[in-house]
Amino acid sequence: MASSFYVLIIIITILSCWSSSVHADKPRPRLLDGELIEEGQPSSEPEAAKSPQPTQTSQTVILLKEFCVTLPSNPSTGYGWKIASYDKDFLQLKSHRYQKPDKVLPGAPGREMFEFLPLKTGSTTIILHYQRPFEKQIAQELHHRIIIR
Repeated sequence: MASSFYVLIIIITILSCWSSSVHADKPRPRLLDGELIEEGQPSSEPEAAKSPQPTQTSQTVILLKEFCVTLPSNPSTGYGWKIASYDKDFLQLKSHRYQKPDKVLPGAPGREMFEFLPLKTGSTTIILHYQRPFEKQIAQELHHRIIIR
């Protein structure tokens, strides 16, 4: 009788773990402490049918003063941010790096940081994709407008 009780507990534990992993969402950009990290709502569409709506954000920066676009990222899932496009007449990419999470927890997201130098006044847009490098499907698209003064 006791062994069937333990088997039942193990089955319930496995099912609850499976259920929570099936509904896990990918990190989305939102704002945190003045950094760009905007969060979207999960979609109920099947994965193959998803066509992400681009997230629109903006930032005002100063000419020739470096600035950073910081986004949540979880490379342990295979996902990462990559720059799809930006205007090299307006911006120079200085660095791209990953910062581990402050708390060391399994699966906790860190941050990807893209550092740019504004080269001339005006406005331009950086387009970033959150995706796995081996997949064509884009999990999230970010259009980040930069206003340079």
